[in-house]
Amino acid sequence: MAETDPKSVQDLTAVVQTLLQQMQDKFQTMSDQIIGRNILPVMSNMG
Repeated sequence: MAETDPKSVQDLTAVVQTLLQQMQDKFQTMSDQIIGRNILPVMSNMG
């Protein structure tokens, strides 16, 4: 088995971390939009 270049491992780790952060941001945005859609009609009916 060939030795793994630590620089390559660090680069891959950075790429994965960036992708995971982007996914988390997108899920958070979707979650906020869903919550907004569910709460706004209820608040309108209360007013």
